[in-house]
Amino acid sequence: MEENKNMLSALGSLGQLQDVENLWFNAKEFSIDGYRFINCRLDSCKLTVYSSRFEFINCYIDDKTQIFYGADPLKIVRLWNSRNTSLIGATAVFGPDRNPDGTISIKGY
Repeated sequence: MEENKNMLSALGSLGQLQDVENLWFNAKEFSIDGYRFINCRLDSCKLTVYSSRFEFINCYIDDKTQIFYGADPLKIVRLWNSRNTSLIGATAVFGPDRNPDGTISIKGY
């Protein structure tokens, strides 16, 4: 498992997203910025996001995984919520694509 964390550290670069495929992360703590996770599983992790520079394609993220938002993404969410007293029916735009097998995908647009 330590090799997964070292690999993510080594891949952190600006430019195109770095692909991380077919890995299982268990109780790891890392930033997801700059990576495209493909067919990965994340259990009991602590993920931090500082930008929109990430993708999840056919990944499973368990309910125990915590997601922490940096200042930039948090400002966008707060601005969106400032005009909405009820998000019912409007949250689909901000949710991931849910795949039939239970995995999720969050892709760039």
